[in-house]
Amino acid sequence: MGTTYNTANPEYIVDGTLTEGEAWVACATHVETGSGVLNVTFSSTTGCNNWSQYQDLVLISSIRSEYTGAIIGGTISFNGDTTAAHYRDQSIRDDGSATFAYEQQTNSYLILLGAGALANTFVSNLSRIHNINSGYCKTLSSQNSNCDNNTNWGVTLSTIIWGNVDSADVYYGAGDMQKAITSITIGTTTGFQAGTRFDLFGVLPKLVVG
Repeated sequence: MGTTYNTANPEYIVDGTLTEGEAWVACATHVETGSGVLNVTFSSTTGCNNWSQYQDLVLISSIRSEYTGAIIGGTISFNGDTTAAHYRDQSIRDDGSATFAYEQQTNSYLILLGAGALANTFVSNLSRIHNINSGYCKTLSSQNSNCDNNTNWGVTLSTIIWGNVDSADVYYGAGDMQKAITSITIGTTTGFQAGTRFDLFGVLPKLVVG
């Protein structure tokens, strides 16, 4: 496997002023070349990959699992917090014949194809993590799509909140969730298949220089 970070000096900052008209800046890329890899982690570093300068992060993924069955879930964790109870997932999904809406206490938001699904097909996922440097609980919006002859979950739209509330209306570890996001881990219990790819982009707080 291999992860490449873009640590070049940002060309879009001159004397402290944004000069880049494009909203998205490439931060990092991971291409899976091995087997048995359960987690892929991106971390803020320097240059273009210094996340403190961005409003949002966008993760574009093409993923296939080594799972022997048809479909399996995948997870996302922020700042090393892998406790599922700290996250709340609200999703709508379509399996080709019916649509379902559900809410659950989990950081599982990916639906990954395995060996039992249509051969040589990868799941496409577009995720946007909002206001990563804000002082409140973080949210993620996700569009997940797979192609399996409509026999399994096709399209899933999800929102995840990091900072779930327990039965006593107390936020789990609110102090940690109010910190900036500095690392993201995408995980699966069965490993990512070779050819899986993740591309991470930072979204500048300004779209066009006036």
